[in-house]
Amino acid sequence: MQALVDGFQLLVKLVFEIFVLVIFIRVAVQWHRFNATNPIIQFIAKITNPLINPVQKIIPKIGQLDVAALLIAYLLVFIKVTILLSLTSGTLFLNLQTLLYAVVDFVDQLINLFFFSIIIYVILGWINQRGSALYEVLVMIVDPVLNPLRGMVPPVGGFDISPIIALIGLKLISVIFSSAMLYYLIPMV
Repeated sequence: MQALVDGFQLLVKLVFEIFVLVIFIRVAVQWHRFNATNPIIQFIAKITNPLINPVQKIIPKIGQLDVAALLIAYLLVFIKVTILLSLTSGTLFLNLQTLLYAVVDFVDQLINLFFFSIIIYVILGWINQRGSALYEVLVMIVDPVLNPLRGMVPPVGGFDISPIIALIGLKLISVIFSSAMLYYLIPMV
């Protein structure tokens, strides 16, 4: 029986995290001037528009920031955390702790998006896939993280080390934020 519960938890986690990832990518590409003919961007718009467009009528963007999309992403993370905690405990888990766990998970997923996007961006740069649709989307995601670092850290021997610094910084932020939230703000039950 536990194997079925574990399998269901994995399925819930995967479905919610993939959809939240797609919403985060939507927010990132909207932040930039994006190529509307890019097939990846078209795919993201098609699967997220039915959920986000009605909410955007109520909650407008703030500048380039799609607040409605971020709110929906947080709600999806909250639903995921609620389902997983409820399956683990056997009772419905709706309280302040659930809200805070969802915040930690939301931030962690956002950091992971940047982290793995930078890794894929570097690999595609090495194998010379710079003109691909995927590389174009990755540039929109990683540029806000890498460009400030490129201005502060010069290339070493012609090698751009800003991705390495960004990866270390992102993991450091993730560990510090998660630890602070989980151990200091959320009382252990």
